[in-house]
Amino acid sequence: MGFTQDDFTTHSVRLKIITNYKLGFNIFSEFKDFSKLKQKEFNLKLNEYIKSLPADWEKTLLDDFNDICADQIFHKFEPEKMWVPALTGNMLLLTEEQERLSKEENWVLPV
Repeated sequence: MGFTQDDFTTHSVRLKIITNYKLGFNIFSEFKDFSKLKQKEFNLKLNEYIKSLPADWEKTLLDDFNDICADQIFHKFEPEKMWVPALTGNMLLLTEEQERLSKEENWVLPV
């Protein structure tokens, strides 16, 4: 089955990012912020892209979207340099009042 209006609604954010990329715009640009001329150019490129999708269009669309994200967003991501806190158990976060009360002798933390 071909690309439908429901498919467009479901994948509109991905299509926006793909089209912005193909036009050389910032991938997070919003259609509403474009001039009338850029909106027309965007619509032409978007329709061209949708018409070029193969029968198994969803795989192609997701692959294109993932490639753009990898290139434009995650290309500088270095997970080995990211700090991730070690999970050593449950942590109870207290308000200032609870913190003060917890230091008193007979106070029990609520469950």
